[in-house]
Amino acid sequence: MAVDAYLRFPHIRDKTIVFVAENDVWVTGRDERRAHRVSADHVPVVSPRLSPDGRLVAWSARRYRANEV
Repeated sequence: MAVDAYLRFPHIRDKTIVFVAENDVWVTGRDERRAHRVSADHVPVVSPRLSPDGRLVAWSARRYRANEV
């Protein structure tokens, strides 16, 4: 069963895609059918970015009334 999701803040590097859905950060490959969750903090997250080599992901999360990376 397919589930519609609202995907935000996509960032693409080579064949890797990182994005925000349901206030979590997800990563997938262009040719993959599934995404994998890389955060589960239950706080608003924005602007995920992949490192130049595509191995690391950084994002900003709002905790304690301030954004943190």
